[in-house]
Amino acid sequence: MKILSQIRKGNKKLYRRTLMKSTFKFYPNESKIYDYLFLPSMIYYNEEKETLKHNYNEHISEDFILLCSSISTRLKSYKKVILKYYFEEVNLVFLLSCGHSFFSFSSVDDYLDYLLKLDDQEILKNIIYGLHLMESDGIDNQEAKTLAESLIKDEEELISWINTLNYSGNTKWQLLCFSKAPKNNLQECIQLLKDLKPLFNEFYEQHEESIHVNGGEFINRLNSIEGDSLSQVTNGVLKDSSIPGETKNIIISYFDSYTIQIHSVFTPNFVAWGIMLEKLFEQLIEQSENELLERILLFKNLGDKTRYEVLKCIAKGITSTKIIAEQLEVSSATISYHLSNLATCKLITLLRQEGRYHYAVNHDFIDQCFTDLKKDL
Repeated sequence: MKILSQIRKGNKKLYRRTLMKSTFKFYPNESKIYDYLFLPSMIYYNEEKETLKHNYNEHISEDFILLCSSISTRLKSYKKVILKYYFEEVNLVFLLSCGHSFFSFSSVDDYLDYLLKLDDQEILKNIIYGLHLMESDGIDNQEAKTLAESLIKDEEELISWINTLNYSGNTKWQLLCFSKAPKNNLQECIQLLKDLKPLFNEFYEQHEESIHVNGGEFINRLNSIEGDSLSQVTNGVLKDSSIPGETKNIIISYFDSYTIQIHSVFTPNFVAWGIMLEKLFEQLIEQSENELLERILLFKNLGDKTRYEVLKCIAKGITSTKIIAEQLEVSSATISYHLSNLATCKLITLLRQEGRYHYAVNHDFIDQCFTDLKKDL
């Protein structure tokens, strides 16, 4: 899957810069719920396409590729229902989770039963709320709530608003269909998730203990590192300051093993950390010690036309995934993949300023690469 996925953005407060060491906390129950809710989206896995997306495919384990392929194949018998609620760009369950978090629930059954108690208006309001936060880079939490309250009362305005979203025509159509009968549709979606429980248990339960152990040990390492823990672990790709709050909530994903996702539109916000990431970054740190490989990777990324255009947008100060996608006439999901690769090869860095995330061109790294290139020639 994605080595560094889209950084999901959301409402944030301005945190004072302090020298206080960040604290990391692991949530085992929430990790399991997260992977359960993520499972249906694995129907989109395509090994051939995946190998074209990333800088570091040689480090992706064969076991993980087999896992994704096996689950994707098994999910095909549920394809018709999955595609109604799980889109390539976003899925309705995670949208609903923006306002009704699964944190503090002891099991996925408890969480799903809780969602079943929501009425039509509450469901639709939270879907709109989540969509707006993701579309607007999560700048204004209150604005999203106000918009949601307004749109649930005016069907024509809701239809017009959905049509303005930067999603594919099919996704917009499915969102419109969902809005006609939110509770009935949510019931069908939750029944799908319950039907998938045997499949989830088959692939997850045998690794559950190791996931808990891995998560606990990883958190202990983060908390024991002096200075910026995430920067040291990720070779500078991510910093502690990228995540709001002094306490950083971490869940470990087994099914999305090579992905980092910052879910800051959720309350509480959290980071979904793929279980294979630490090993991956260790390999990348070792590889990055060879500066020649870093330069090769830089030119590989600059050789991709769309990726180069994304870099130019960022240089101009255009850092919104939605706006870049509109300018380049591609989907937000496509831009997210390119941003991921630009970040992992150090062409761009992720910064957090005045409560907002934004990317910046890493001019120092680029200058150094070209200086070293001239020396080589």
